[in-house]
Amino acid sequence: MDPDPITQFFPDQEDVDLYAVLELGSSATPEEIKKSYRRLALAHHPDKHTSASDSAKRATSLKFQQIGYAYTVLGDATRRARYDATGRTDEGLLSGVADSEGGWEAYFEAVFEKVSRERLDEDKARYQGSEEEKADIIAAYKSSKGSLPAIMSHIPHISYTDEPRLVTLVNSLVASGELPSFPAWDKSAKDEKARKARKKAGEKEAKEAEEAAKALGVWDEFFGSGKPTAKASKSTSKSKGTGKGSDPGAEEEAAGVDNENDRESTLKALHSA
Repeated sequence: MDPDPITQFFPDQEDVDLYAVLELGSSATPEEIKKSYRRLALAHHPDKHTSASDSAKRATSLKFQQIGYAYTVLGDATRRARYDATGRTDEGLLSGVADSEGGWEAYFEAVFEKVSRERLDEDKARYQGSEEEKADIIAAYKSSKGSLPAIMSHIPHISYTDEPRLVTLVNSLVASGELPSFPAWDKSAKDEKARKARKKAGEKEAKEAEEAAKALGVWDEFFGSGKPTAKASKSTSKSKGTGKGSDPGAEEEAAGVDNENDRESTLKALHSA
C-alpha cells in the first residue's frame, strides 16, 4: 500500500487527528469546519510572520500546510467520509497534487482564497456585532477561562481598537449570568499595562503595513479610496541601474517579477492582519 499523503505534513506523528488540527471534534458541522479553518489559516499564514527567525518561519509554514491539508480532507464530504471510515486520506481526489506545478504549496495558497479589501470589509461589517460574533466570543471566553488575550486571538477581524467593545459585551454577559465569572477575566480585563502593550503593538503593526503598502504602490487600495492602483513594478524596475555587460531588458523583467512577488506578499499580509 502506498504511503498516505498525510505523512508528508505530519512526519513525526503516527496517529494524526485532522479534527484536532482544526481544533474541532468529529461531530463538527461543515460550517464549523470552514470557520475554524479560516481563523487558523489567518493566524498561521506565513505572511504574518515575515520577521520571525528562519526556523520559526519553517514551523509556521508547516503549520499552515497542516491546517490546509486538514481542511482539504474535512471540508469535502467525500474525503471526510472516507477519512472517518478508514482514518486514511490517500484517495484519488488528491492524487497528482504533489507533482503539479507549484506542488502542495501552490495548492494550499489556492485553498486560502485571496480576497479584496472590499470583500474583507463586507465580511467584517457583517460579522462584527452579529449573533455569530457573540457566540464566538462566548465560546472563546469559556474555553480560555476568561483570558482576554486568548479571546482576542480567537475572534476574526478583531484588533486592539475593538477591545473596549469586547470588554463591555463580556462584562454585560457576566453581569446577566449568561457567562460565569472567571478570575482570569477579572484580572486580564483590568490589566491596564497589558492593554497599553497591545495598543502599542497594534499601532506598530498598522504603521508597518501602511509603509509597506506605500513602498509597493498599493497604499490607495488599502488605506485610500480602496481602488486598485497601477502596479509599482514597472516604475521601480526602471529606476534600477544596469551593471556592466548586463541585459537591461532582462534586469527590468526580473525586477518586475520580484516586485510583483513582494506586492502579492504584502497584499496577503494586509488581508490577514
